[in-house]
Amino acid sequence: MAAGVLGLPMVSTLLAAASMLGVDDDEPWDAQVALQNMLADAFGQKPAEVLSHGLSRLTPWDISGRVGLDKLIFPDVQEGLEGQRLGEAAMTAALGPVAAIAVHGLKGLQDMSHGQYQRGLESMMPTAVRGPLKAWRYHNEGVKDKSGIVIQDEVDAAAFWGQAAGFSPSETRNAFEGKSAVIAHDRALMTRRRTLVEQFAMAAMAKDEEGKVEARAAIAKFNDKNPERRIQPMQLAQSVRNRENRIQEAEDGVYLPRKRRDALDVGRFSAGE
Repeated sequence: MAAGVLGLPMVSTLLAAASMLGVDDDEPWDAQVALQNMLADAFGQKPAEVLSHGLSRLTPWDISGRVGLDKLIFPDVQEGLEGQRLGEAAMTAALGPVAAIAVHGLKGLQDMSHGQYQRGLESMMPTAVRGPLKAWRYHNEGVKDKSGIVIQDEVDAAAFWGQAAGFSPSETRNAFEGKSAVIAHDRALMTRRRTLVEQFAMAAMAKDEEGKVEARAAIAKFNDKNPERRIQPMQLAQSVRNRENRIQEAEDGVYLPRKRRDALDVGRFSAGE
């Protein structure tokens, strides 16, 4: 773990600096990601990876997720998961092997229903078999996420045999960690952007002039810090119009575009006289 490698004085200094920075919704900040980037800038990618995750990252296999002291409390989960799926995976792992068998079986069937037969088979297998199956998939198609995006074109022989034994390849784990950091940061910025647009739209629809002024001030601050994601006045006006149209065109509490309103008939049992 980073604390064990860096030493308590340095970690304490970093945490103190982090607390001074504060939290700003317009500039999402993750302490672990910031630390890893700082180490990478100072020492290079591989030394930063070792300092953050332990000496096993010097080998082709990452065993930190299996033997770290934190895993006595927080179970290891599949790499590459975010948000709700990450929480579900952690909960399943914490419930123990009996619950995990049922959950993994259902997950495998779901993957197969989506045409991902090999992933589904992996999920349904016990751990001793899952590792070799995943290694074979990595060997045949490289490392991909579920959408088919390539994370790594190929894995070498050492990483292949390590995965077959149940240990994630170090390069693969690091690649997934980088992807997760990017996605989490992007999601936080987009959530903040949607919240500000909604704040303005709700104030405009309520004819709350003071609320509109506050929303515009918050939007200006966001735009200054995130110029590539600027919220334009035209987008605010469009948001208000869209919300008003949805309210006016909703039927029985449901809004659907005109070309999809045939689906409304399915809910006719809940419609009043």
